[in-house]
Amino acid sequence: MIVSYGIRNLLARGRTTLTAMLIVAATAAAITVILGLGQGLEEAIAGPAHPGVVAIVTRNAPSDDSSQIPLDVLPRIQVAPGIAANGTQALVSYEFTTSFPAKTPEGRIQDVRVRGVDPIAFQVHPEVKVTAGAMPTDGSRGVLIGARLIGRHRDFVQGGTIRIGRHKWTIVGTLTAPGESAESEFWADRTTLMGGLGTTVGNVIFAKLTNPSDLSGPKSVVDKIREHEIEVVMQDELKKRSLKQASLYIKAIGLIVLVLCISAVFAGTNATYSMFLGQVGELATLLAIGFTRRRVALIVLVQSLLLAMAGGLLGVLLALLTNHYTFVYRGMAIVYEIHISTAVLLSGAAAAALIGIAGSVIAVIQTFQLKVLMVLRE
Repeated sequence: MIVSYGIRNLLARGRTTLTAMLIVAATAAAITVILGLGQGLEEAIAGPAHPGVVAIVTRNAPSDDSSQIPLDVLPRIQVAPGIAANGTQALVSYEFTTSFPAKTPEGRIQDVRVRGVDPIAFQVHPEVKVTAGAMPTDGSRGVLIGARLIGRHRDFVQGGTIRIGRHKWTIVGTLTAPGESAESEFWADRTTLMGGLGTTVGNVIFAKLTNPSDLSGPKSVVDKIREHEIEVVMQDELKKRSLKQASLYIKAIGLIVLVLCISAVFAGTNATYSMFLGQVGELATLLAIGFTRRRVALIVLVQSLLLAMAGGLLGVLLALLTNHYTFVYRGMAIVYEIHISTAVLLSGAAAAALIGIAGSVIAVIQTFQLKVLMVLRE
């Protein structure tokens, strides 16, 4: 009875109900989208787990592109104990990263990352697949474009050209790596790229281990390299360091969600109390005919929750329309997308329920203090 009464009462106050429901829906949608932004960014930076892959970087480097590893370190890692091999070839990838400015269709300038790799990189990073074309190995200036970059700029298409340093490079193929930052990068032949930019120092060495949890072999070799300040860490640990670079951005997202929730609680309280004032005569009548104050208060609470549930459902459905919409995090030149997972949807719905409960508090308190005779006389 309480639920059916609440539904009838909400329908009877169409305009007031619609206004309050839209407030809740807008808040639930905003919270869901913002949480989806945060989750999408975290996933783009951290990516899936990569057990058994280590990175040799400058000591305490927060990411691979802020590290510098001289070429003379490479042969020592290739013969280090505990490094996996494919036949006689050690699964060790020496990589170089840089970036170049590109103009968006809206006229904004954004940095885009380029990674120079050798063919062995595709065995060290098997999650990266070439889905069209092939990496040039003859010294020609060709690049593979990450799937998330396709179409983001006018020339980011198969056959388009980009300028890296003083030279133009042709986009000759496409690579995919679901959930990986590689989809936000161009990949090129390392030797050609470094030669074109006039540098001999790479950024990172990735290597596969024979025992995924034992990095003592390469660590013993790295510890003996005194002339360079370098260290060996698991690739997943390096990605956690990169995630810390975006911590301020993610904290800002959390702050926005908190502000939205607080604002929505006040708005919801105002809307619920306005509805309470509009039906105070009915509630007094219910008390007069024998309803207990607790039961009437429950009616008010359930009515508020029904309103919040309807608004929350509408909000999360609207938020789903933005799922997989892409953005660029300029701090790390990473393209990421809104990811509205089940957990994010539940968070949006929970926020709507919180608004409903918090918004009904004053109305419930007023119900217990309602002076029946005075209301009925009026």
